[in-house]
Amino acid sequence: MAPERISGKRHGYMSDIWSLGLVILECATGNFPFPPRESFYELLEAVVEHPAPSAPSEQFSLEFCSFISACIQKDANDI
Repeated sequence: MAPERISGKRHGYMSDIWSLGLVILECATGNFPFPPRESFYELLEAVVEHPAPSAPSEQFSLEFCSFISACIQKDANDI
């Protein structure tokens, strides 16, 4: 997941799934999933410290929202 990459752990397929979920969410909504930040480091902090973004349930199907949620979990144990 992203936090594993940020903390310097070995990059694995879980990071790729996390990235895919964010890209799909951004394509679907037309907006970057995290609010704008002043610096790259503030964005990193937001990724690690704040809850993962989610697909708006009023705009998308339950299946889509569930898929996005599963992709962008910060901890694989939460899936």
